[in-house]
Amino acid sequence: MCLKPARANRMVLWVALAATALLAMAAMVFGGCQPKGEPAPDNQLEAVRQRGYLVIGCKYDSPPFGYLDTDGHVKGFEIDLGRLLADKVLGDPNAVKFVQVNTSTRIAALDAKHVDLVLATMTITEERKEKVTFSPTYYTAAQAVMVKADSAYRRVADLDGKPVAFVLGATSEARLKKNIPQAKLLGFKATTEAFSAFNAGRAQAFSTDDSILYGFVSEYCGVKLLEDRLSEEPYGMAFRKDDSAKPLVAAVSSALEQLLAAGEVAQLKAKWMRTNPPDTCAKP
Repeated sequence: MCLKPARANRMVLWVALAATALLAMAAMVFGGCQPKGEPAPDNQLEAVRQRGYLVIGCKYDSPPFGYLDTDGHVKGFEIDLGRLLADKVLGDPNAVKFVQVNTSTRIAALDAKHVDLVLATMTITEERKEKVTFSPTYYTAAQAVMVKADSAYRRVADLDGKPVAFVLGATSEARLKKNIPQAKLLGFKATTEAFSAFNAGRAQAFSTDDSILYGFVSEYCGVKLLEDRLSEEPYGMAFRKDDSAKPLVAAVSSALEQLLAAGEVAQLKAKWMRTNPPDTCAKP
Protein backbone atom coordinates (compact mmCIF):
# COMPACT_ATOMS: atom_id res chain seq x y z
CA MET A 1 0.00 0.00 0.00
CA CYS A 2 1.31 3.45 -0.95
CA LEU A 3 0.56 6.36 1.44
CA LYS A 4 0.59 10.00 0.48
CA PRO A 5 3.32 12.01 2.24
CA ALA A 6 0.95 13.89 4.56
CA ARG A 7 -0.87 10.74 5.54
CA ALA A 8 2.40 8.91 6.01
CA ASN A 9 3.68 11.67 8.31
CA ARG A 10 0.48 11.47 10.38
CA MET A 11 0.89 7.69 10.65
CA VAL A 12 4.49 8.04 11.82
CA LEU A 13 3.45 10.64 14.39
CA TRP A 14 0.61 8.43 15.67
CA VAL A 15 2.92 5.44 16.02
CA ALA A 16 5.48 7.55 17.89
CA LEU A 17 2.86 8.89 20.30
CA ALA A 18 1.46 5.41 20.91
CA ALA A 19 4.94 4.05 21.63
CA THR A 20 5.61 6.90 24.06
CA ALA A 21 2.33 6.21 25.88
CA LEU A 22 3.11 2.52 26.15
CA LEU A 23 6.56 3.25 27.55
CA ALA A 24 5.05 5.58 30.12
CA MET A 25 2.51 2.97 31.16
CA ALA A 26 5.23 0.36 31.48
CA ALA A 27 7.29 2.67 33.66
CA MET A 28 4.31 3.17 35.97
CA VAL A 29 3.58 -0.54 36.23
CA PHE A 30 7.11 -1.85 36.58
CA GLY A 31 8.95 1.10 38.04
CA GLY A 32 6.28 2.60 40.26
CA CYS A 33 4.56 5.94 39.86
CA GLN A 34 6.54 8.68 41.58
CA PRO A 35 4.48 11.84 42.12
CA LYS A 36 6.02 15.19 41.27
CA GLY A 37 8.21 16.44 44.09
CA GLU A 38 8.63 13.06 45.80
CA PRO A 39 12.27 12.39 46.65
CA ALA A 40 14.21 9.65 44.94
CA PRO A 41 13.74 6.37 46.88
CA ASP A 42 17.30 6.35 48.20
CA ASN A 43 16.67 8.26 51.44
CA GLN A 44 13.83 7.07 53.66
CA LEU A 45 14.26 9.96 56.09
CA GLU A 46 13.64 12.51 53.34
CA ALA A 47 10.66 10.48 52.13
CA VAL A 48 9.21 10.53 55.65
CA ARG A 49 9.75 14.27 55.96
CA GLN A 50 8.02 14.94 52.66
CA ARG A 51 5.14 12.66 53.60
CA GLY A 52 4.88 14.40 56.95
CA TYR A 53 4.57 11.40 59.25
CA LEU A 54 6.20 8.15 60.32
CA VAL A 55 4.55 4.80 59.64
CA ILE A 56 5.29 2.49 62.57
CA GLY A 57 4.44 -1.20 62.80
CA CYS A 58 3.22 -2.05 66.29
CA LYS A 59 1.27 -4.75 68.08
CA TYR A 60 -2.42 -4.49 68.91
CA ASP A 61 -2.48 -7.62 71.08
CA SER A 62 0.35 -7.21 73.59
CA PRO A 63 -0.58 -5.13 76.63
CA PRO A 64 0.98 -3.06 78.05
CA PHE A 65 3.13 -2.43 74.94
CA GLY A 66 0.42 -2.11 72.32
CA TYR A 67 -3.27 -2.98 72.50
CA LEU A 68 -6.75 -1.74 71.64
CA ASP A 69 -8.79 -0.08 74.37
CA THR A 70 -12.56 -0.44 74.70
CA ASP A 71 -13.07 2.33 72.16
CA GLY A 72 -10.86 0.63 69.59
CA HIS A 73 -7.94 3.03 69.99
CA VAL A 74 -4.41 1.63 70.08
CA LYS A 75 -2.45 2.54 73.19
CA GLY A 76 0.44 1.34 75.32
CA PHE A 77 4.12 1.82 76.15
CA GLU A 78 5.35 1.49 72.55
CA ILE A 79 2.55 3.69 71.22
CA ASP A 80 3.57 6.49 73.58
CA LEU A 81 7.21 5.92 72.65
CA GLY A 82 6.35 6.15 68.96
CA ARG A 83 4.72 9.54 69.54
CA LEU A 84 7.75 10.82 71.45
CA LEU A 85 9.99 9.72 68.57
CA ALA A 86 7.75 11.44 66.03
CA ASP A 87 8.00 14.63 68.07
CA LYS A 88 11.81 14.41 68.08
CA VAL A 89 12.18 13.54 64.39
CA LEU A 90 9.33 15.58 62.86
CA GLY A 91 8.44 18.09 65.56
CA ASP A 92 4.92 16.74 66.11
CA PRO A 93 3.90 13.85 68.40
CA ASN A 94 0.88 13.23 66.18
CA ALA A 95 2.96 12.90 63.00
CA VAL A 96 2.75 9.12 63.13
CA LYS A 97 0.53 6.40 61.73
CA PHE A 98 0.43 3.04 63.51
CA VAL A 99 -0.01 -0.14 61.46
CA GLN A 100 -0.83 -3.45 63.11
CA VAL A 101 1.78 -6.20 62.96
CA ASN A 102 2.30 -9.34 65.01
CA THR A 103 5.31 -11.43 65.92
CA SER A 104 5.25 -13.48 62.72
CA THR A 105 4.60 -10.56 60.32
CA ARG A 106 6.96 -7.86 61.63
CA ILE A 107 9.85 -8.42 59.24
CA ALA A 108 7.52 -9.12 56.30
CA ALA A 109 5.85 -5.74 56.86
CA LEU A 110 9.26 -4.06 56.69
CA ASP A 111 10.32 -5.94 53.57
CA ALA A 112 7.04 -5.11 51.82
CA LYS A 113 7.55 -1.41 52.72
CA HIS A 114 4.23 -1.25 54.52
CA VAL A 115 5.98 0.44 57.47
CA ASP A 116 9.04 2.64 57.97
CA LEU A 117 10.08 0.83 61.12
CA VAL A 118 8.85 -1.80 63.57
CA LEU A 119 8.33 -0.96 67.24
CA ALA A 120 6.79 -4.19 68.48
CA THR A 121 8.53 -6.00 71.37
CA MET A 122 11.19 -7.28 68.96
CA THR A 123 14.19 -8.92 70.61
CA ILE A 124 17.59 -8.06 69.15
CA THR A 125 19.29 -11.29 68.03
CA GLU A 126 22.25 -12.07 65.81
CA GLU A 127 20.02 -14.04 63.46
CA ARG A 128 17.62 -11.12 63.03
CA LYS A 129 20.51 -8.72 62.46
CA GLU A 130 21.09 -10.52 59.18
CA LYS A 131 17.62 -9.41 58.04
CA VAL A 132 17.05 -6.00 59.66
CA THR A 133 18.92 -3.09 61.22
CA PHE A 134 18.22 -2.45 64.91
CA SER A 135 18.14 0.70 66.98
CA PRO A 136 19.73 0.77 70.44
CA THR A 137 17.84 -1.15 73.13
CA TYR A 138 14.86 0.69 74.60
CA TYR A 139 13.62 -2.06 76.96
CA THR A 140 15.04 -5.29 78.38
CA ALA A 141 12.64 -8.10 79.18
CA ALA A 142 13.15 -11.78 80.02
CA GLN A 143 11.33 -14.88 78.84
CA ALA A 144 9.03 -16.19 81.54
CA VAL A 145 6.31 -18.79 81.99
CA MET A 146 2.75 -18.14 83.15
CA VAL A 147 0.63 -20.78 84.91
CA LYS A 148 -2.66 -20.79 86.78
CA ALA A 149 -2.25 -19.46 90.30
CA ASP A 150 -3.74 -22.59 91.85
CA SER A 151 -1.58 -25.02 89.84
CA ALA A 152 1.08 -27.25 91.39
CA TYR A 153 3.80 -25.99 89.05
CA ARG A 154 6.66 -24.21 90.82
CA ARG A 155 9.56 -24.46 88.34
CA VAL A 156 9.75 -24.51 84.57
CA ALA A 157 11.07 -28.08 84.70
CA ASP A 158 7.74 -29.16 86.22
CA LEU A 159 6.13 -28.58 82.81
CA ASP A 160 8.11 -31.26 80.99
CA GLY A 161 5.61 -33.40 79.08
CA LYS A 162 2.85 -30.77 79.46
CA PRO A 163 1.26 -28.59 76.75
CA VAL A 164 2.79 -25.10 76.70
CA ALA A 165 1.57 -22.24 74.49
CA PHE A 166 3.92 -19.84 72.72
CA VAL A 167 3.79 -17.28 69.89
CA LEU A 168 5.08 -18.27 66.46
CA GLY A 169 8.00 -16.22 65.19
CA ALA A 170 9.21 -15.30 68.68
CA THR A 171 12.43 -16.40 70.34
CA SER A 172 10.40 -18.39 72.89
CA GLU A 173 10.19 -21.70 71.05
CA ALA A 174 13.91 -22.52 70.95
CA ARG A 175 14.37 -21.77 74.66
CA LEU A 176 11.36 -23.85 75.62
CA LYS A 177 12.77 -26.79 73.66
CA LYS A 178 16.08 -26.39 75.49
CA ASN A 179 14.64 -26.05 79.00
CA ILE A 180 11.67 -28.43 78.81
CA PRO A 181 12.47 -30.70 75.85
CA GLN A 182 9.54 -33.06 76.44
CA ALA A 183 6.92 -30.32 76.60
CA LYS A 184 4.15 -30.35 74.01
CA LEU A 185 4.57 -26.96 72.40
CA LEU A 186 1.49 -25.25 70.93
CA GLY A 187 2.27 -22.35 68.59
CA PHE A 188 -0.15 -19.47 67.88
CA LYS A 189 0.08 -16.51 65.50
CA ALA A 190 -0.99 -13.88 68.04
CA THR A 191 -0.26 -13.25 71.71
CA THR A 192 -3.94 -13.04 72.56
CA GLU A 193 -4.60 -16.38 70.83
CA ALA A 194 -1.87 -18.09 72.87
CA PHE A 195 -3.16 -16.59 76.10
CA SER A 196 -6.76 -17.56 75.30
CA ALA A 197 -5.70 -21.17 74.69
CA PHE A 198 -3.89 -21.22 78.02
CA ASN A 199 -6.72 -19.50 79.86
CA ALA A 200 -9.23 -21.98 78.41
CA GLY A 201 -7.16 -24.94 79.62
CA ARG A 202 -5.80 -26.10 76.26
CA ALA A 203 -2.29 -25.49 77.60
CA GLN A 204 -0.92 -25.77 81.12
CA ALA A 205 1.31 -22.74 80.65
CA PHE A 206 2.01 -19.81 78.36
CA SER A 207 5.56 -18.59 77.73
CA THR A 208 6.67 -15.29 76.27
CA ASP A 209 8.46 -12.16 77.52
CA ASP A 210 7.67 -11.31 81.13
CA SER A 211 6.93 -7.73 80.14
CA ILE A 212 4.01 -8.97 78.03
CA LEU A 213 2.86 -11.53 80.59
CA TYR A 214 2.73 -8.82 83.26
CA GLY A 215 0.08 -7.12 81.15
CA PHE A 216 -2.13 -10.20 81.49
CA VAL A 217 -1.30 -10.61 85.18
CA SER A 218 -2.53 -7.07 85.82
CA GLU A 219 -5.86 -7.78 84.12
CA TYR A 220 -6.76 -11.40 84.81
CA CYS A 221 -7.45 -13.17 88.09
CA GLY A 222 -5.94 -16.53 88.88
CA VAL A 223 -2.67 -16.41 86.92
CA LYS A 224 0.95 -15.99 88.00
CA LEU A 225 4.50 -16.14 86.66
CA LEU A 226 6.99 -18.79 87.70
CA GLU A 227 10.20 -17.38 89.17
CA ASP A 228 12.43 -18.94 86.50
CA ARG A 229 13.58 -16.76 83.62
CA LEU A 230 14.77 -18.49 80.47
CA SER A 231 16.60 -15.60 78.81
CA GLU A 232 17.26 -11.89 78.56
CA GLU A 233 15.31 -10.12 75.80
CA PRO A 234 16.63 -6.68 74.71
CA TYR A 235 14.02 -4.89 72.58
CA GLY A 236 15.04 -2.73 69.63
CA MET A 237 13.27 -0.97 66.78
CA ALA A 238 13.80 -2.67 63.42
CA PHE A 239 14.47 -1.00 60.07
CA ARG A 240 15.01 -2.26 56.55
CA LYS A 241 18.56 -3.43 56.01
CA ASP A 242 19.60 -1.24 53.08
CA ASP A 243 21.49 2.00 52.49
CA SER A 244 18.32 4.04 51.97
CA ALA A 245 17.29 3.37 55.57
CA LYS A 246 20.54 4.57 57.15
CA PRO A 247 19.53 8.26 57.56
CA LEU A 248 16.22 7.21 59.14
CA VAL A 249 17.97 4.74 61.46
CA ALA A 250 20.39 7.47 62.54
CA ALA A 251 17.64 10.04 63.16
CA VAL A 252 15.35 7.71 65.12
CA SER A 253 18.21 6.15 67.09
CA SER A 254 19.49 9.60 68.03
CA ALA A 255 15.99 10.58 69.14
CA LEU A 256 15.74 7.42 71.24
CA GLU A 257 19.10 8.07 72.90
CA GLN A 258 17.93 11.58 73.81
CA LEU A 259 14.73 10.20 75.33
CA LEU A 260 16.68 7.60 77.30
CA ALA A 261 19.14 10.20 78.59
CA ALA A 262 16.34 12.56 79.60
CA GLY A 263 14.56 9.84 81.56
CA GLU A 264 11.46 9.99 79.37
CA VAL A 265 11.57 6.28 78.52
CA ALA A 266 11.88 5.49 82.24
CA GLN A 267 8.76 7.58 82.82
CA LEU A 268 6.89 5.50 80.26
CA LYS A 269 8.00 2.32 82.03
CA ALA A 270 6.71 3.66 85.33
CA LYS A 271 3.41 4.54 83.65
CA TRP A 272 2.78 1.24 81.86
CA MET A 273 4.65 -1.60 83.57
CA ARG A 274 2.80 -3.37 86.38
CA THR A 275 4.26 -6.53 87.92
CA ASN A 276 1.50 -7.31 90.42
CA PRO A 277 -2.20 -8.05 89.94
CA PRO A 278 -4.62 -5.28 90.95
CA ASP A 279 -6.59 -5.60 94.18
CA THR A 280 -9.69 -6.34 92.14
CA CYS A 281 -9.34 -8.24 88.88
CA ALA A 282 -11.41 -6.98 85.99
CA LYS A 283 -11.64 -10.29 84.12
CA PRO A 284 -12.04 -13.91 85.19
